[in-house]
Amino acid sequence: MVSTQTISSFNQMLSDVGACWGISFLKLDEQGCCFLKKEEIDIRLELSSDGSAIYFDALLGAIPDEAIKHELFHYLLSQNARDEKLRGCHFCIDESINKILLKFQADVDTLDSISLEAVLGNFITIAYEQFLNIIDVNHALTSGNDIDTHTGSTTDLDDVDIHSIIRG
Repeated sequence: MVSTQTISSFNQMLSDVGACWGISFLKLDEQGCCFLKKEEIDIRLELSSDGSAIYFDALLGAIPDEAIKHELFHYLLSQNARDEKLRGCHFCIDESINKILLKFQADVDTLDSISLEAVLGNFITIAYEQFLNIIDVNHALTSGNDIDTHTGSTTDLDDVDIHSIIRG
């Protein structure tokens, strides 16, 4: 069980991040989760049951039909090995909700408000880049084109203001 102090401390960090980004709704709910949205990407932060870790999940789209599922899964697995693109994140599949997820985990005791802002901002950026990549890959596969699992297209979001990412 997470202590009230841990939840309060983490909520203060989220509040500080929200203040920097000009938003006021960053706070854990009663289940220890905080939800954000960027376009069609649902992002969830969840405090672990012991309060030691924060889990970042981004729903990047539906699992495609059987015709291209194998090729897309191969692409996602090959991307998991490319840390320079995913920077510690990894793809997974949740068949119970029929979704492709991007996941990341950070130790709470290594975070302060500034590092949480950086980690969350980076996660949102990576999730958005990969969301666009998956759209491109799905389009290529449904068009009958081969994909190069070593060079997926990416959109450079370095110049995108974090406010536009959060507010979508």
